[in-house]
Amino acid sequence: AMADASSELSEVQQELHAVKQALRDGTEYLGMSGEPLQRYLLQLNEKENLVLSQQLRSLKIVQGSKMVANAAGPQQGSAKVFDKDDLQEILHHMREYEVTPQECTKSLKALAPLAYNDPAGVGGNDHVLEQVLRVVSRHPTDAQVQIAATRVLSNMAFNQTVVVDKLANSRVLGILLSIVVGSTDPKDVASKQASEALARIVAPEVIREGNAGAATLHGGKIKSPLATLFLTASTGQAAWQSAVPKIISQMKGSEDFDLLSVVAGFMSVISVQDGPEARGRAAVGWLSLTKQMVGKDGLPEIQDRLVDAGAIRAATQLMQQFPSESNVQVAAIEGMSALIGTSMQALRAFVDAGGVQRIEDAMASHSGLEVLQIKSIRALASGILWPEDVQRKAGYDARRAVALTKAAMVHHGASEELQWVALEALTKYLETCPFCKDEVAQGGSE
Repeated sequence: AMADASSELSEVQQELHAVKQALRDGTEYLGMSGEPLQRYLLQLNEKENLVLSQQLRSLKIVQGSKMVANAAGPQQGSAKVFDKDDLQEILHHMREYEVTPQECTKSLKALAPLAYNDPAGVGGNDHVLEQVLRVVSRHPTDAQVQIAATRVLSNMAFNQTVVVDKLANSRVLGILLSIVVGSTDPKDVASKQASEALARIVAPEVIREGNAGAATLHGGKIKSPLATLFLTASTGQAAWQSAVPKIISQMKGSEDFDLLSVVAGFMSVISVQDGPEARGRAAVGWLSLTKQMVGKDGLPEIQDRLVDAGAIRAATQLMQQFPSESNVQVAAIEGMSALIGTSMQALRAFVDAGGVQRIEDAMASHSGLEVLQIKSIRALASGILWPEDVQRKAGYDARRAVALTKAAMVHHGASEELQWVALEALTKYLETCPFCKDEVAQGGSE
């Protein structure tokens, strides 16, 4: 038992060292930095003192010479009883037994009704929120911890001040998104509750009351809960992006649902990242999320609104900003294709934004990237069916498209998929473009 206590003390002290190092370096630890990390350091200091105190109390002299460790840290089957109506006792129990998922679940279950009855008091308590997030992070595969924690967070979100000040940040939203897409709960309860919690946090009525979807910036950080969700999904795990349209769809049943707020929050994301690497990562995520938002599992009604808001122009601008980033180029082509669909309005927006030139430049600059060549061949081949006035305005030249297609075939002779896609495109050119025959035949392609 004493060995267990020593091990726990060593673990706490190692974490203290890591947190202090992060504070000195100005880096993040468990998604925290600055003031939240300072508060977490204080909590760790308290825990270190608690463990030391437990070690001292555990040393009892038995029969004058024997030491018996009777309280060397939390043990299975011997957990302390706590008052489930006392916030401080719940918090103390969750800290003391944070390595034990069963006891964490008990604490969280006790905390949930307190958060429901007093969301401002419980949600506004930094120590409580930090410990809830820490417990979820420590037990990422425990379904019962996830279920209990999401219920707590969802109850906290009944208070709008708590939402804006405490919950609408990338750390909280990222944890909830991780549960939505990665819950181990076979009944999917944790995933559904996490999704409901996210919907409550970013609900349009919250945005309307002081945090409009225009997403004002404060110190370079988005303050709109909805925009923060889009930013978190764009810069986080790729799997998170698939969850966002479903969360937005959950809010559509509300009489306060405002599609314009959704669009404004979404469009605000692309201008808030610092540093080229961060912007590049956010660009790929935002473009991929664009595809998800208007895809088959997305929101069909948002497509025209995003086009009107300049989403296609934003995609072409990102292609220009990151010409050497092949992942940005591919994501932009996919995103624009999804936005255009069969809409003539969107096609004209694509033409106005110089989309054809961007795709041609991407093909020339990334000739070795098979997936980009395939998507570009298809995109350019669709241009042969555009109205003549649209082709002229776009600067579309079928002969140049044919040349790029044939170059891709030569470069990727071993790719069966690319060869089929290219042959389909060349057939379309031959059937539709009378003056393309010589270009197709040149070099022995007849």
